[in-house]
Amino acid sequence: MGGGCAQSSTVNYPGEGGVTSYPHLSESVPQLATPEEVAPLLGLTAQGVVRLCRAGKLPGLKVGGRWLVHVRKLAAQLDGEGR
Repeated sequence: MGGGCAQSSTVNYPGEGGVTSYPHLSESVPQLATPEEVAPLLGLTAQGVVRLCRAGKLPGLKVGGRWLVHVRKLAAQLDGEGR
């Protein structure tokens, strides 16, 4: 495949439904992102993203003292909230 955007309108995960509200998320999107990368998408600061990860309200994990957000799980979570 080329370096362009994927044409798929659904992202599927084993045992989960597809994420149809976020067609721009494809298999080419990294699974993990920093709070700084996710914050503008959510309208939050990076510190706000970290607080929500600590509280278990965003799908994050701490690796080597740094928080990372699981992008596809976040998209699935947001898709579920929109229903």
